[in-house]
Amino acid sequence: MRGIFESEDLEIPFCMNKQILKAVYVYSCRKERAVRRQMKVLICSDTHGKQDLMKQVIEREEPFEVLVHAGDMEDQVICVLGYTDYQVRIVAGNCDYGLGYSREQLFDLGKFHTLLLHGNLCGGMPCNPTHDLNPLCEYAKRKGADILIYGHTHVPKVVRRDHLLVINPGSLSLPRQENREPSYAVLNIDGDDISCEIRYPLMKQE
Repeated sequence: MRGIFESEDLEIPFCMNKQILKAVYVYSCRKERAVRRQMKVLICSDTHGKQDLMKQVIEREEPFEVLVHAGDMEDQVICVLGYTDYQVRIVAGNCDYGLGYSREQLFDLGKFHTLLLHGNLCGGMPCNPTHDLNPLCEYAKRKGADILIYGHTHVPKVVRRDHLLVINPGSLSLPRQENREPSYAVLNIDGDDISCEIRYPLMKQE
């Protein structure tokens, strides 16, 4: 949390008593939490060493709070993006050798527990989400996840499985769906509300 009183509409008199100071502190904390209820998350995957389009997408979608990459980046993220003012979450794909990324991450996006993995492995066991998404979904549910983000198939997908929101952003460099359009996803969270959209950066807008 940033400095408690770094707010343009709060002026703290030097002689303020402790009771008033406590009230201002509570107000400031509530204001900070209210600001953080809204979150924009940019989700990419399977860029396979071709990061130019991802950089263009980042520039187009800024500002956002979190960049998620679901693996097969085939680069060190610090070498590609440098230091960022947004959080970066990335996992190892089956083509990420010796880069030091973890195979999966479990973290919170707003109030939603999120499982991020590439999709070629499920709890250390091989799986193939192109043909059967159930093992990944069941694994995510056992982890207590509300959101599952994966890649590997190069095919964008946003579906709900019971309470679980499942997101595959597709690939920005080697798309495999029918239209062969590079794709990514944008996730918007506003308190209890959540929405996700697949976007196609090279497709002409009508």
